[in-house]
Amino acid sequence: MYLCLLAKTFKQQFVYRSDLFFRTLGGILRLYIQVCIWTALLAQGAAEITLTEMVTYIVVALLLTGLIHSTISYTLAERVRQGTIALDLIRPVDLRTYLLCTQLSENLFSLLFSSLPVVLVAVLFWGVIWPTLPNLLFFLLSAGLAVLLMFLIEYAIGLLVFWVKDGVYTDFLIHGLFSIFSGTTIPLWFYPEFLAKIAYRLPFRLITFEPISIYLGRYQWEESLRVIIWQCFWIVIFFLLAVLIWRKIQKSIFIQGG
Repeated sequence: MYLCLLAKTFKQQFVYRSDLFFRTLGGILRLYIQVCIWTALLAQGAAEITLTEMVTYIVVALLLTGLIHSTISYTLAERVRQGTIALDLIRPVDLRTYLLCTQLSENLFSLLFSSLPVVLVAVLFWGVIWPTLPNLLFFLLSAGLAVLLMFLIEYAIGLLVFWVKDGVYTDFLIHGLFSIFSGTTIPLWFYPEFLAKIAYRLPFRLITFEPISIYLGRYQWEESLRVIIWQCFWIVIFFLLAVLIWRKIQKSIFIQGG
């Protein structure tokens, strides 16, 4: 059933061809602007990193961002606002799994038809670093865990909409923290010490910065394994948090309905 849901959602994305075109065009433009900025900075000796490494960082960050992109908090807010969340409680389909399948399908479509053309442009014009086999395997595992971690963060915090009543606040909270502390746009190597300390105590760096660092070969296998263990730790934390919040929601709805 869930495989069928994945396939249907994937096919549905072909309806929005113009949106796909402009997303791809926007991705190429964003890549070009970022490369220009980093070319100027590195030419001034702003960091001990090569342009090829930085281009690779940007490209892999683009791929990961496409995979982890999530609108779960907004979706939950709309379901609560429209009252359709009541149907989710009685359907023989787990809401969390349903949302995960639809989001994965949308993201895979975006990866194949929007992000990969941008990667091709980067490879043709600037070149990228290709990882060793061990680094690639660690990266793929870490990237998969990053997708799951981001979904659980979105889902757990998105469930708070039952109390705050507006998805704007939960969406702003998640994406604001993610933008600052994930290292997606600016690697954490360039952060001031006080911001870096905060970032290393939050789970957001494990979603993009750490998998990219593994890809670039900046970690030995012991450090890569440590990253994966931390990802698993935070996945368990947010999974349990989501379960507890969902049980609280179900009890609240039952009491109000009675």
